[in-house]
Amino acid sequence: MATDMLDDPFSITVCEFGESYHEVTYPSKIAELIRTQNSNLQRMRWIHTILSDFINPESGSNTVLEQLSKVFNLHPLAVEDILCSSTRPKIDKYGETLFIVTHSPSIVSVEDGFNLSLKELDIVMIEKESTLLTFERSESVASATWISDVREKLASNEDNVAKSLSLVLYLLIDKLTDNFFPVLEHYGEKIEEIESMLMMENRSYLIREINLLKRDIFSLRRSTWPLREVLKKFLVLPEIHSDMKPYLQDCLDHVIQIIDILEVYRDSALGLVDIYLSGVSHNMQEIMKTLTIISTIFIPLTFMAGVYGMNFPRMPELHYGYGYTIFWLMALVIVGLEIFIFRKRGWIGS
Repeated sequence: MATDMLDDPFSITVCEFGESYHEVTYPSKIAELIRTQNSNLQRMRWIHTILSDFINPESGSNTVLEQLSKVFNLHPLAVEDILCSSTRPKIDKYGETLFIVTHSPSIVSVEDGFNLSLKELDIVMIEKESTLLTFERSESVASATWISDVREKLASNEDNVAKSLSLVLYLLIDKLTDNFFPVLEHYGEKIEEIESMLMMENRSYLIREINLLKRDIFSLRRSTWPLREVLKKFLVLPEIHSDMKPYLQDCLDHVIQIIDILEVYRDSALGLVDIYLSGVSHNMQEIMKTLTIISTIFIPLTFMAGVYGMNFPRMPELHYGYGYTIFWLMALVIVGLEIFIFRKRGWIGS
């Protein structure tokens, strides 16, 4: 690696920890990180990197990721997945290195409401180096908060579990899993809100809201189903400490619960489409009913107008002095009689 690359300034958060040791540092150069590498294998390191801070706008490459991949001998396929922003949750093993892709959901405010954000977190666990690397595409207030929460939990170690890379991995997965529940609560309230609006009105803009809701729910399902398989693999991997596996099993139970809730939400969203289409169909039927009644009312009037519109020379009613008045009286009687019959049968006014 070139010396000038080693001396390039950058900002990465390094959390170094042990049974009785915990320190968070912000090395200013990659050379500082290399100098401390393997200096004390009794201490473990969690290195967190924000990828967007180091992207070369001309080549699209990531300078720090390239340097870290050389320092820690990361597999090229892992580096490729880290740079790719559309990787589904998965776990791969490259020699003694574990590579995990996860997603963290959050609700972000936009001009016209709220949007679902699924931020990818890539995790590289190198047991022989006592190092765990995490990579984020870009930092947000939400991600900065929960990453900070994980560091605080690691420092306090409230569960009195032996500190290890497996512990950090569990804390990350546990927090990622917990992040789903506020999002699920948001969409549960959204479903109830749209359902209530459909009961009161059937406006065309609601179908857009329903389609956006379905899209977000399907996105969440695509993130949680693979995560379940990732957690199942954790439970049989020798790299994961046995004392952490019950905690990871708890995470798996939470993910299964999330999947069950999302299945209910998916069915509810599809049900909203049915309610909307039923409302549209009902409105169309009401319109056709109204037009049919109007047409029916005018059928006898049209018949009368047709009869008296014939050009026969001998039609006594046409020459009678009150013929015009009698025509309209007959028309009013017929219309009144029709309306009475329609009301009696419940076709109108019900």
